[in-house]
Amino acid sequence: MSHELVADVGLSTLYEPLQEEPIVDIVFVHGLQGHPKRTWTKHTGYESDKSEQTGTYKRGWRQRMGIRPKEGAGNEQPIKKRSSEVFWPADLLPRDCPNARILTFGYDSAVANFFGDAVSQNNVSAHAKDLLFALTRHRKICRSRPLILVAHSLGGIVVKESLRRAEIAEDAELKDFQSSLSAIVFLGVPHRGSGYAQMGDVLRRVAAVTGMDTNDRNVHTLRFSSRSDPGYVQVGGELSNLVENISLQKPELQQAIASESEVAESLSDVEQGCLQSLSFPEMDARFFGIFKALDGTCEWLFRQAEYTAWTDLKLSNQQSGLLCIKGKPGAGKSTLMKMMIKQIESGEHEKGATVLRFFFNSQNNTRLEVTMQGLFRSLLCQLLQQDKTLLQGFLPFYRRKVYMHGTDWGWYAEELKDCFWKMCMEQRRKPLFLIIDALDECDGTDLGVVINFFQDLLWSSAPEKPAVRVCFSSRYYPIVPLERCLEVHLDKHNKPDIIRYIERWLRPSDAVPGLKRLAAEISRRASGIFLWVVLVVNTIIKARDEGETMHRMLQMVQDLPKQLNDLIRQLLIAISDDRPEEALHIMKWVAFSRRAMSTRELRFAVEIGRMPNYKSHQQVLTSPTFISSDGQMEKLIRARTKGLVETRRYDGGSQGTEDSQATSTDHVEFIHGSVKEFLLLHQGFAILDSSLGDSPSGESHRYLATTCINHLGFEELPDLALITAEEEPLERQEAVEVAKPLYESFPFLEYSVDSVLEHVTKAAFSNTSIPSSRQAMDSIIRSFHIWRRLADLNLTRNYVERRGSSVTFGHVAAEYDLVEWMTLLIQQGLDVNCIGSRYGTLLQTAAVMGHERLVDQLFEAGADVGIYGHGRFGNALSAAAFSGKTHIVRAILARGPDVNVAEGEYGTALHTAAQLSDANEDIIDILLEAGADVNIHPLDCRYHDALQAAAFSGNKKIVKRLLDAGASVNARGGEYGSALQAAASQGHEAVVTLLLSKGADVNSDSGDYGSAVMLAASGGHLKIVRHLLALDLAPLIKESAPSGEPTAFSEELEQRIKDAIALAQDVKKFFEALEKPDILTMKTILDSGLDVNVRGGDFSSAWHAAAIDGNNDAIALLLSRASIKPDMRDWIGRTALWYAASEGHLRVVRQLLDTGLVDLTVKTANGRNLLWWPCHNGFVDVVRVLLEEGVSAHEEDMDEISPFMMAREEKRAAVLEVMEMESGVGLKGGGD
Repeated sequence: MSHELVADVGLSTLYEPLQEEPIVDIVFVHGLQGHPKRTWTKHTGYESDKSEQTGTYKRGWRQRMGIRPKEGAGNEQPIKKRSSEVFWPADLLPRDCPNARILTFGYDSAVANFFGDAVSQNNVSAHAKDLLFALTRHRKICRSRPLILVAHSLGGIVVKESLRRAEIAEDAELKDFQSSLSAIVFLGVPHRGSGYAQMGDVLRRVAAVTGMDTNDRNVHTLRFSSRSDPGYVQVGGELSNLVENISLQKPELQQAIASESEVAESLSDVEQGCLQSLSFPEMDARFFGIFKALDGTCEWLFRQAEYTAWTDLKLSNQQSGLLCIKGKPGAGKSTLMKMMIKQIESGEHEKGATVLRFFFNSQNNTRLEVTMQGLFRSLLCQLLQQDKTLLQGFLPFYRRKVYMHGTDWGWYAEELKDCFWKMCMEQRRKPLFLIIDALDECDGTDLGVVINFFQDLLWSSAPEKPAVRVCFSSRYYPIVPLERCLEVHLDKHNKPDIIRYIERWLRPSDAVPGLKRLAAEISRRASGIFLWVVLVVNTIIKARDEGETMHRMLQMVQDLPKQLNDLIRQLLIAISDDRPEEALHIMKWVAFSRRAMSTRELRFAVEIGRMPNYKSHQQVLTSPTFISSDGQMEKLIRARTKGLVETRRYDGGSQGTEDSQATSTDHVEFIHGSVKEFLLLHQGFAILDSSLGDSPSGESHRYLATTCINHLGFEELPDLALITAEEEPLERQEAVEVAKPLYESFPFLEYSVDSVLEHVTKAAFSNTSIPSSRQAMDSIIRSFHIWRRLADLNLTRNYVERRGSSVTFGHVAAEYDLVEWMTLLIQQGLDVNCIGSRYGTLLQTAAVMGHERLVDQLFEAGADVGIYGHGRFGNALSAAAFSGKTHIVRAILARGPDVNVAEGEYGTALHTAAQLSDANEDIIDILLEAGADVNIHPLDCRYHDALQAAAFSGNKKIVKRLLDAGASVNARGGEYGSALQAAASQGHEAVVTLLLSKGADVNSDSGDYGSAVMLAASGGHLKIVRHLLALDLAPLIKESAPSGEPTAFSEELEQRIKDAIALAQDVKKFFEALEKPDILTMKTILDSGLDVNVRGGDFSSAWHAAAIDGNNDAIALLLSRASIKPDMRDWIGRTALWYAASEGHLRVVRQLLDTGLVDLTVKTANGRNLLWWPCHNGFVDVVRVLLEEGVSAHEEDMDEISPFMMAREEKRAAVLEVMEMESGVGLKGGGD
């Protein structure tokens, strides 16, 4: 059925099998303000029906933003048409449920006052009746066919009401509706009341900030762009499983009508956030950019002895676990790897196996595509999408990151590698295939680590575990050393594929004399290099279309160089003889852009770069030279570059792809990495422009930087920047919604904002000055408020901390290492000790970024190392320690700072250096020699001391160095309690052994997560569990068996290990139930004997977790048990009452106060009492109750700020009024 024929009201059939009778009906029911098509449709881009050259603006959006069209600009609003949309029930689901009929139901769900009253029960009842009768009519001849309903939001309430009506109905047909119902999939259905009022609060704020239509805010997670979208993996996978169960006629499925707990829901917010933190826009770019193999090609691989041995899972990992596909550049390795993945995913070798992939890609200039960090982010993201259990196990790592660092954090390569190792080694439940393409394109510093990791994974995997298989592809050079590896040399086997490709495009036949000979000659000269064939065939097709004779075309093939580089050189010479300027502009952007660009971005970039005197976006649109459509641009790219550059479209993408132009459905790229290599390494650019010589990088980055600078000066932009509120910064989803129409209207703006300073930096480091450096800097300074606001918008969208309004241009120059511009700023009177941004001073900014020259420059200008208490690190020395640059650390120490100051999030400089997984041992030694105290305990630092930080990171050498320097092995405090507990939690066996040898206490149970045994058991580190328990039993064993004969204590040890594992599992289930919340499961586990006060979860105890969430039912359950401790403190001193008050949960506050077991004088490590955060956040009722209980509004924290002062600073008038009424404290009160 056509998408356009979906009816607004009633049932519409989207898909029905043609060859067979459907075995099940799947019906989609939308929610509030929804639509039977739009609710489930993902739009990946828009284009106007009018040419962009008309100069007409999208009037509706501009008016909502409060921006007036320029005088003379057209006021007509062009009609938008979708250039790409995915209606996933029709476009994606039939591939996973081919034997199902798929329908969608529509009803009038509009609400006159969306931000006001909820939909009435009468309306719900009417919609339910309509659904019930529509299904009955539609299914008259198939009344017994199984039925699956998929409902979102209000749609779930409509479905439930339909069920109720069917249950009480006397009509047999209506009864059939209930009896045939196999399952319901609820997506975000409000079970505990509609919650429309709360939804309205959120939407009202977005509307106030942006003035935009926000009706689709809550359905982002229902719109999927591809079958690889994490949300679709969850929902589509669940539907596929249900259909498969129906096809197997499992009797229990007939009872699978969903309960209030929901059969399957789309990813929760925290799960979505977790996957998005791992995902990155280019994660799947290379894989989806590889064209599908021509039918009948690549199949020879599956008959190779090496491949069949590799896929034989009965053979051990050591025998046949590693396969390497080797070949010349351009031989077709990536295409073959993609074909292999498709075959493995089909279940040909092992149904249900886990298949993970990563395609290294050095073309796109994106670090994550060539580094170990990107590799493991991608592999983990894929693994967690496929296994919900593993995702749940990984969430605590993510929550802890968010809790500790807010939005400004990232994943370190080492921690990702360790997590992936543990999941593969200890939690693997299915065979695992790991496919890694283009290993030779991995960053050189990471290559050895990556190879060793996967080889160790194979050789170390226990034989009783499901099999692991690893496949690399690589060029012959550089040589990649692999052990015990099965090898297939691609270019020795791909001749039949090459012949098939030639025949596909040239179609030789007896009817065209000479064509077969021409095809044979191309094949003979190819030497196994597929890319050579592609370029030659393109040349011949063009010659044939231009009327060349067969003899001439044969001569052309024979004259073409056989070596790929020689062929690329010849094509570049042909370009230089034609119109090299346009090709040069295109190739500069493709070779040096910060990331791959879409066709739409590129046509604006090329035009703005070609004419640097443009003053407005309007001028670009109305220019006679502007390419007005993507289709025209694609043709221009092919023609000007002789096929060396192409546009690639993608049939999928990674998580969060709607947020960025970078993840558009097309990218402009070189036809192969060999083209880029030739341009950069073999003077290819000099063929097009002799002035570029041996080093085209600097001049090219200058050109790109200048283009971005000019664009940021466009006269429309100052008004646009005002949409990003300063007083109340946008939340992440709000930022996404604001950015989308903005960057649709100004396609090159996102790239300019994100990339301008990076291009400036690279031009500077290539010793290529931007003409008139002062003029260029002044241009950016004039646009700085625009750049900063839009850059903050982009940072928010990407889960990165904003720079904020306090940042100066000097901070940005320090961040990007712009030494020349810093010199100009200092000459103009810049205060080098100014404070602002996320890093505090300019010196801290330069230090944390590791910019040695700029640090020296700031010292020469008078930078002060003694400024403390600002920015994330609190001081310059800690920032330098974080960077790992010994030169900067020494330079700062030479100026006499306090080496033991602990003002930032990371503690002292020694703390900071020790907690890095790749800690610099030299910096540790330098700091110790300078007098760093190994036993300082910062009050609110996650790690009690440097030793605990190093133990958590697993760096044995650093741990030993700190112990040798006098670190206390049993110091207690911090989140993990002790160094031993920290090491055990992460499974660092070597560190655990070292600490035990130095006298670490096995039984220490301080911290938030229990003893070392509990932490090791919770993490599945069984060797450490055994080691710790054996050590604990050792005195008893020695006492009972002095002669060393076997005793019953070996049995005792095994029993204790089993008990520890069982307890860890119970604790995990208990906290998972609390998070859902599932009170019944919590009660069952407590009834089985679990201590109500057990430590664990993400927030120290069940008391804390329930209080944070305001879960009064859970609090009531906990209070009903014996021996309760509701006033337990976490590592920083917070209690359940403190959390409940701080979050404004009045009912929980009253529940805890009523126990008489809570301390009203509790304060956190930084001195904030129970009233501090309620006053800050304006929780009037909580403030009133606590004042009545005698909590002081004047008690100051360590920064000498009292709750009263905070309420006054935040302008909480209602709170101040309550203070005045309750205790006489008010505007005239003291406390200052």
